[in-house]
Amino acid sequence: MTATLLTRPPQSTLATQLRDTVGVWSRSQYELVMLAAEFADSGEWVLDGSPTAASWLSDVADVEACTTREWIRIGRCLRDLHASAAAFEAGELSYSKIRTLSRIATIENEAELVALAKSVPASDLGRAIAAWLQQSSDPDALENYHLMRRSIKWRNDPDGMVNITMRLPPLLAGMFIAVITSLVMRSKPRRQADGSWPTVAQQHADALEELLSDGAGMVNTEVIVHVRGSGTTMDDGTPIPARSSTVLRTRPLSGPCCTTRNVNRSTCLANTVIPPHDKSGW
Repeated sequence: MTATLLTRPPQSTLATQLRDTVGVWSRSQYELVMLAAEFADSGEWVLDGSPTAASWLSDVADVEACTTREWIRIGRCLRDLHASAAAFEAGELSYSKIRTLSRIATIENEAELVALAKSVPASDLGRAIAAWLQQSSDPDALENYHLMRRSIKWRNDPDGMVNITMRLPPLLAGMFIAVITSLVMRSKPRRQADGSWPTVAQQHADALEELLSDGAGMVNTEVIVHVRGSGTTMDDGTPIPARSSTVLRTRPLSGPCCTTRNVNRSTCLANTVIPPHDKSGW
């Protein structure tokens, strides 16, 4: 019996071109952020009457100022993060990874974080760094870090919709997600005007509308927190600072919005209740 050898098909011309183009694009992004930071600190933008360097760059590149501010921020960070800059320049780390890394990395922890960033896909880097922070940070410092960076922002999109961005501590986010999910699960989806069924994201938006306009009624749901030897996480794996899990065990969630039951070593179940038309817990 003759064995059949499986050979990898040759790379297509398009695949080769794409790989080459991505490489050029990556190197250009490195040069862009470094030049943007240098330009911002030079003061040259003042000569053109621009209020800020980010404004000047947004006009030249025809992008939003929030994008150019990010270029400047990353470029400035990379001046001190030499390992990150070298990996970015060499194409070992993408712009997406560098953007995430530069928000957390310091001179002291950079080497460890660069190695971590190289070991996971860009889509998993945020959660990987969150887990690393939980293991390597002082619980009180991490709790305060989350508290100081909480925010809810919104902006108008060109189509007239409003884009809302929330940054919440993991436990609060878990409570919010649990309530929205429970409202979706107890509702029967209806066909839309065009005959299509609503997507899950659309059902989440409908649930939020119900929560804000009609009141949620008595919503009984569980926020599952796993307390393990390796750390504390939400049910989906999102890390939670150790202090939050300690608070749950010693001072369970209570009040108009939440109560806690069945707390043990492995799992904490926070039973969340929203009374009718009572928004005081939010």
